[in-house]
Amino acid sequence: MDGKSRIMTGWLNIIKSIAAFVGGWGASVLVAWVGLFSLYKWYVSGGLLVYAGRGINNIRQYQIITYETHPLGFLALFAVCVMIATFGLALCAGQLLAIRRWWLNKPKSDRD
Repeated sequence: MDGKSRIMTGWLNIIKSIAAFVGGWGASVLVAWVGLFSLYKWYVSGGLLVYAGRGINNIRQYQIITYETHPLGFLALFAVCVMIATFGLALCAGQLLAIRRWWLNKPKSDRD
């Protein structure tokens, strides 16, 4: 392999690493935000918003459910929201650990 192709392969690995990092952070923050925002809506309103189907003129309808109105549905949806928030926060922690691992194992510069 000549020098030029090794340089191009190195740049390709750098670009793929940056894309994976940005995509990973974007996905993890989005998932964490969706879960935490659902839990915040429950904390503020005391209920969770669910899709209730389509009504007249094919318009989507939503319904706020609480523990008093739909106990099993509320508990199931609340568990899903908690799992989504936990999964998103775990993805964020994984990204932070990957950064830390890279920072601790980064190659030493030849200039030192």
